[in-house]
Amino acid sequence: MGGKPVYLISIINDLKIKSLDETLNYLLQDEKQKIKYFLEDVEERDMELYKKVINVFKLFQDKEKIPDSLVKKSLKEFLVSKNILFLDPIKGILKPQSRLTYHAINRALKELNLFLN
Repeated sequence: MGGKPVYLISIINDLKIKSLDETLNYLLQDEKQKIKYFLEDVEERDMELYKKVINVFKLFQDKEKIPDSLVKKSLKEFLVSKNILFLDPIKGILKPQSRLTYHAINRALKELNLFLN
């Protein structure tokens, strides 16, 4: 999850009526679906952009952070503006907005069998 306050508040509130596992699974499922719908939108609008986004997401298959130099500026800006990735310009690092987003990206790609391509 990471330490995003909005997620922590959601978990605390949900613990009154659900187990921790149920709450975490729900949040992960929700974030994964958001990633999948985002990918569907991009695919429908621009197939070339879709392929580039998938290739960026694949970079996070085994790591939570990558050097920002691996991604072209316009693509970085697009994914940051969609609140999917976070750019740390001081360290030159690109990473998903949260650990939840990191896990959601990986699960979505596995579900869509996109790690194989």
